[in-house]
Amino acid sequence: MQTSSGNSFLLYKSAEPVSVLCLILIPEEEEQDEFMKKTEWSLFAQIDRFDIALLSASWEEDPFVFSYYEDVYGSLTESSDYQTMFLIGYEQGADFAAKEASEHTDRYDGLVTLGGNGIEKDILQGSTEQEEEIPLSVWIINTGKTSSDTKNLSYWKARNQIKGSSLQSWKCRFADELFLPAASSADGIDPEISRMGIVVFSREEEYRTHFVSGKIARNFISTVTRDSVCFRDPVTGGEITEIHDPGFTYNRMEYQGQQRDCWIYVPDQKRKTDQPFSLILCLHGSGGNGEDMIFRSGWHENAAEMNSIILYPSSLYRNGYQHYWQNIPEEISFIRYLVERVCSLYPVDPSRIYVTGYSNGAGMAQNLVIRCSDLFAAAALSAPVYFDEEYYGPLDPESLNEAAILFSYGEDDPYLKYFNNTAEIDDIPAIRHLEFWRRFYGFNQEDYQYDKKGKFRIYTYQSKNMLPVCQWIVVDEKEHSYPKEEVPIYFDFLRHYTRGTEGKLYYDGTQVISDSHTGRP
Repeated sequence: MQTSSGNSFLLYKSAEPVSVLCLILIPEEEEQDEFMKKTEWSLFAQIDRFDIALLSASWEEDPFVFSYYEDVYGSLTESSDYQTMFLIGYEQGADFAAKEASEHTDRYDGLVTLGGNGIEKDILQGSTEQEEEIPLSVWIINTGKTSSDTKNLSYWKARNQIKGSSLQSWKCRFADELFLPAASSADGIDPEISRMGIVVFSREEEYRTHFVSGKIARNFISTVTRDSVCFRDPVTGGEITEIHDPGFTYNRMEYQGQQRDCWIYVPDQKRKTDQPFSLILCLHGSGGNGEDMIFRSGWHENAAEMNSIILYPSSLYRNGYQHYWQNIPEEISFIRYLVERVCSLYPVDPSRIYVTGYSNGAGMAQNLVIRCSDLFAAAALSAPVYFDEEYYGPLDPESLNEAAILFSYGEDDPYLKYFNNTAEIDDIPAIRHLEFWRRFYGFNQEDYQYDKKGKFRIYTYQSKNMLPVCQWIVVDEKEHSYPKEEVPIYFDFLRHYTRGTEGKLYYDGTQVISDSHTGRP
């Protein structure tokens, strides 16, 4: 990003034109360079493509500060094409930001306050000078919930016409409390309703950190607009600048009335081989998104060697901004659409389409390899949390095509202890995953081939015609994570499998036969 100063503020400007500006108000005594280094706002601005105007002042000196702010605001808006603007204040800057936003709500798409006391008492007790009460999405962040925070939450809830209690925290892990208007409830967001506002509250022990900045950037700035919650015009293009790899493109699209997005990585097509790409769908865990999975898994770092296109999609926004995959028709149809779209744009071998996922994304990956067994030849799952018919619905083996599957669990994964409900291999509970595939392929759970590769203990099971179809991997010292060193292990498993045009599964060219389909033509 380019940095420039003027009118006593610093402007961190993206290398390419953007439409989003964040005005960040920091306390006067805060060292600007140290603040940016600690919070890493510039990094998230690069990732999510927005500019930053960093303002520093003694925010309690009114009306001088008000005049200063108006001058800065005027210079920024008169000489730019920003369509979306967020106001973010820290401590004394948070109080000024709250007052400014309450009096000029029409200027901003969202307000974030970190620390401070919030809106002044006379504003809380009275009404603003605006002719109409315009909703505004607000996120209040503090070390604890004070009486002032409670009053401010009530003010903004009333302003946004929000009634009722907050959603449960497990549905929205990025915040402690999330209040939504009825029109933007978890499963009923209406794109025709304009100018909706949400109210969020978070307790953070230390809010001047990159962790908090990242949550704001990913869960607030990237999703809130003046017109509605969770909706923006389709956008394509751009690259992840901190990776410096032009193989990435970011695709934002509207699908079935919902905003969807996906990062696509295509290796350099000026490669020596003329062979078509394989395609690997990489699914994030609960609370993550496609971008998060890029950094967590690093599949793209091996894409050229694997001759693979990698897709990093984000799940639907559910319960506000909490991303998690669900076994619902909207998700399954979107994945099919996404795969078909990429296959139409790039030379993809339709017989070599695979899916991998982490945690909740691993559960969805297994769902896809079952529900879309005509599409995916194999799946590799890292730390899947659950698998049962209550989640997936009744499963009819006769209706499924054969598919190969790999499970990878860490010996120190706390979720394994919580879901300890089936037979064990190497003292690691199988969580009903293995039982389904054991019945499908007819292998004995104790009849496996064993191999040890470094920290990986690999158990391989075979089909009726003695072909490997299922692997159970235990990783030494691994917790609930997706280590990058797993990727070569996963791909070494996936690459052997192809899906024939007639729907049959092949391992290195030999057809795989399951117990359910033995003797079937």
